[in-house]
Amino acid sequence: MVSLERRIVYCSRLQLVFLSATWLAGIYVNGFVPIVPGTDAGTIVLDPAVETHIALATLSAATGVFLVGLTWANGSRRATALALLATLSIVVAGGSGLAFVLGGGSDEVESLTMATAFVTSVFLTFFSTASLKTAGGPVPPAGVAVARATGRVPLGLCYLALILFYAVFVTGVYVNLFVVGPVLSLPLGRELASFVQAERSAAFVAHEALGAALLVMLALLTTSLRIAGARATSLASAVPVLLVAYSACVGLTDLVSPPVPAASPPSSGGLASTVVPMLSSAGLMAALIITMLLALKMRTGSREAEAVKVRTASSDGLVPPT
Repeated sequence: MVSLERRIVYCSRLQLVFLSATWLAGIYVNGFVPIVPGTDAGTIVLDPAVETHIALATLSAATGVFLVGLTWANGSRRATALALLATLSIVVAGGSGLAFVLGGGSDEVESLTMATAFVTSVFLTFFSTASLKTAGGPVPPAGVAVARATGRVPLGLCYLALILFYAVFVTGVYVNLFVVGPVLSLPLGRELASFVQAERSAAFVAHEALGAALLVMLALLTTSLRIAGARATSLASAVPVLLVAYSACVGLTDLVSPPVPAASPPSSGGLASTVVPMLSSAGLMAALIITMLLALKMRTGSREAEAVKVRTASSDGLVPPT
């Protein structure tokens, strides 16, 4: 019989899958579905890509409501509050997205609100799961031994990396909408020079600096796990390092490439100008989800190690049994 907490963990992981798929579908819609002032909202909504995006967002919201019910039944107030905030963030993102479509894509603030609220829901879902006592599921004795050996440093580095992930996502959305977006609306002959100027803006520099800090933090996490002897975990933590490096490389390649209208034929590079940012965002999202799963495992292992320490001390008569 699966315990209620395990059901919450399974539901949370399913929610992260739905949220990731919804995010990537939204990136696809942003690149391939023309949303311009004057376009009929009904025509936009009936586009197959938009319908898929809406269906995934609806599944995310429904799963969020179910997760709230599970955490409430489990009696975990913190997990329930976080799951509720995550679901409300999805609703805010959906409302902002609908307002953006009805406005013909003319309100960039609505787009920023939609993307930021959606990313926030991903993090709130993670923190809701992390607040549970068995967030990562059962840990084998080897995992407990690794947790005792590594201590709190890798987990702290993991949480710092997650904070940087959030900052990179939010600043990336801002840069895409308010720094790079206006450049793409310029005549083709002026785009390249404008890109050079955009790269020197404070928002762009901040985004690049946060991305570099994230890469360093993930590398430190992998190194700390390797030094502590957690070889399998260190190999798993190396995957986000590679994905973030890949995402940065792809994004940089897109910026330094000659500007080409997205509507151009694939042979002229127009398709690549849309697909490349999608690949960059997909790599970053995959790195985020893997890092979250690693954090859940390390957190559970750390708690199990503390429990083993208490039981050992109790059996030795060092502390009174509870």
